Amino acid sequence: MNTSEAMLELVRSAIFGGQISDDTKAKLNNDEFKTDLLKTSKNHDIAHIVGYALDKEKLIDKDSDIGKIFARTQFMAVYRFENMNRELDRVMDLFEKEKIDCVILKGSYIRKYYPEMWLRTSCDIDVLIHNEDAERAINLLKNRFGYEYKMKNLHDYQLYSKSRVHLELHYSLIEKDTVLKAEKQLDDVWEYVIKLEGYDHIYRMNDDMFYYYHVIHMAKHLLVGGCGIKPIIDTFIINKNFKFSPEKEKLLERGELKKLESVSRKLAYVWFGDEESDEQTERLGQFIVFGGVYGNMENRVAASKNRKGGSLGYAFFRIFLPYRYMTARYPELEKRKYMYPLYQLRRWYEIIFKGRAEYSINELKISQTMSEEKVEQTSMMLEDLGL
Repeated sequence: MNTSEAMLELVRSAIFGGQISDDTKAKLNNDEFKTDLLKTSKNHDIAHIVGYALDKEKLIDKDSDIGKIFARTQFMAVYRFENMNRELDRVMDLFEKEKIDCVILKGSYIRKYYPEMWLRTSCDIDVLIHNEDAERAINLLKNRFGYEYKMKNLHDYQLYSKSRVHLELHYSLIEKDTVLKAEKQLDDVWEYVIKLEGYDHIYRMNDDMFYYYHVIHMAKHLLVGGCGIKPIIDTFIINKNFKFSPEKEKLLERGELKKLESVSRKLAYVWFGDEESDEQTERLGQFIVFGGVYGNMENRVAASKNRKGGSLGYAFFRIFLPYRYMTARYPELEKRKYMYPLYQLRRWYEIIFKGRAEYSINELKISQTMSEEKVEQTSMMLEDLGL
């Protein structure tokens, strides 16, 4: 029983009521093991879930140093949830009153299926609106609640509340990066929404589209180094609680995401149900656990090297970043392709003189020294997933 296996066992106990093995209980008597467990679970932003399981099963001394740290992660998760939930309620009530149609996205909806809603943490609030409502919505948020407007991206507006809650006000769900064909299905997202009970202008995606959007997000994160454990928890919860129509399979087919959905769903049932693991779920599981919540540089380089044709192709890609990636970094470049060379020079300047040089050099070093086995395993995993 290693640290990652114990972490998954504790998550299953916390959220789905699974039993803790005697092996894990014995390991938890070791302070070094508990320290590693804390570090690993923090790396996936689930230390509060692990701490919740340890408290529930009385497997940790709350007065010990490590017990206090786990308790603090739970306190901070509750604080984050209450703060975000308050802001979400205010945004929903404002948009309802002002007749601005919006769709509540991601964790803001799915957390109601967790045993305690604060167990499903999020970094921000994601809301979709019609682009023609964006200016009015932003002005209302600024004038009524004191929101600070930061910037416009290719698909959303970035705002912050006075309490520093990050609100992403999406006017599109298409980010024009790694899974554009899959994202193309999101053009018609407003045809797949249903009203939240008690509202006339607040919506959620129907079950088919919610799941499809969830799978797209996993694909995007896996292609840049990892998605963390939370999306796999959500996959299990969605498949246990949602009611799908034949449209779900059609969406996955059109978006070429059926392989990813199948393997990730099986992994969810390996980790939190009673499925037996196989080579595909082993490869995906190891990549996710190693990568952490946002992925890591080694995973990201391995995935990119596979897609860019080895070390030379990867180095060329990183030095001469393609136009569609540049527009994600510099939204003002959109529809001004003739300025691409100038913005490439600007990017190099920022890398060299604004603190990114060391990161970029490390990235290229990792590319040069990475083992063929790592690249091959990542290549096989991406092939398993149809990515």
